[in-house]
Amino acid sequence: MSNNLGTPTCQMYRVLNDELLKACGVSFEKADFSYNFNNQSFPLQLDNVSSGKSIDPKEVWDIGRDGLNFTITLNIEHPEMLKGPEGIVCRGAAMGICIIWQNKKTSQMGYIYPEKPIKESQWNFSYSFGPGELSGNLDLDIVFYIKTAAPVVEDDENELMNEAGVILGHIKHFMVGTDNNFMSIPIQQVKDKDKPIWWVEFYDWDENAEDGGKFSRENFCIFLNHYYKECPVIMMPSKDAADDKVVIKPYHFAISILAQTFCMMYFRLSETQKDAVKHRDDLEPDSICGALHGLLAEEVSSYEEPAELLSEIQWRLQNLLKEDKND
Repeated sequence: MSNNLGTPTCQMYRVLNDELLKACGVSFEKADFSYNFNNQSFPLQLDNVSSGKSIDPKEVWDIGRDGLNFTITLNIEHPEMLKGPEGIVCRGAAMGICIIWQNKKTSQMGYIYPEKPIKESQWNFSYSFGPGELSGNLDLDIVFYIKTAAPVVEDDENELMNEAGVILGHIKHFMVGTDNNFMSIPIQQVKDKDKPIWWVEFYDWDENAEDGGKFSRENFCIFLNHYYKECPVIMMPSKDAADDKVVIKPYHFAISILAQTFCMMYFRLSETQKDAVKHRDDLEPDSICGALHGLLAEEVSSYEEPAELLSEIQWRLQNLLKEDKND
């Protein structure tokens, strides 16, 4: 697919945020996922936090063998609020919304554009990946960008970006697939006045194991100390329970704990294991290296400094584990 999109602009320009998304009334009328098996179409269910846990009631779906179909309809009740000095694009610019897709295991990515006719109040997407095109998880990132720059920038629009192809914000992220074992991180609740509010224990780590060993309680565990009333609650889904809900609150504190744990885990790896996280697609998904690869894949090569890697992991977790505003 052709691509004329740029990278997200720096923060000196106004960008899409949760407050503006809510104000302009962004909602999803439809987000249907399905697959074809024996010449029939079967629906898939996704959990409500976009964590990538795909539930197949028939229990036969294989994304590599059966492919994936989806239809997404996005509505914007007040698209005019996105334009002008209080918005993110100039009045004379043409807005664009597209889906950036990435399949890490096959090293593929591309862009899916909405069906025509396009209305600024409704955006319809429909696409099918055939058998053999995908493997593992598929990331779908719905983004807002400038399709056509405004021919004239008004005096009150000088702080707005006006360059075609520049991405100005992320609307929603879906990750569809079954390789989400980093979600099954072992956590133990304790109540001990002589311990800190949280800590991580690493056990007998096999530096010779090419996959780092099992991503399980035998190798590490996060301890949350509920002696302190500020202690967060983190409840992750078990591997086999289809209806488990992720509970993370207070949200930002809990995300910070998870991100720091993954970061510490990565820097405990041997150089051979780090190389496996970066480059190998054949790792067992329930291994430490396989779980880190599923979360980071090849992008980890760009973040060798702990602070940079921590920031990247935290950003990824925030996209995968959306905050429940009702909590």
